[in-house]
Amino acid sequence: MLRNPVNARPASAVVTVWIHDWRPRATEVGTNARCHWTKKAKAAREARMLTTAALCSAGVDRGLSPCIVHLTMFMERGKPPDDDNLAAMLKNVRDAVAAYFGVPDDWHGPRWSYGWERGPDGVRIEA
Repeated sequence: MLRNPVNARPASAVVTVWIHDWRPRATEVGTNARCHWTKKAKAAREARMLTTAALCSAGVDRGLSPCIVHLTMFMERGKPPDDDNLAAMLKNVRDAVAAYFGVPDDWHGPRWSYGWERGPDGVRIEA
């Protein structure tokens, strides 16, 4: 019989965290970005910092080991990105989530999925 740690969440638990009033800028991240490397590095650092701060302030348990993580980008206006650009635009958010939970972000780790919706700019993380 498998035993769960004392502080483990049930398998059906879903953690939802919002990063409000922010979204990756296509001109600084993504596969089609054409800007100086320092601008890309600054945007990546900002995305990782905001994601980690949102997870910490929501009180998400670092011991949680998610099986599926869904990242949804909300866009108030503008052309919606295609699927490969969406994954590239959310790559730094994905890296920060993986680092926060201490899981690999490659194929050995959780399954990652992406989506976008119309609404106020922001990113929703569901684990």
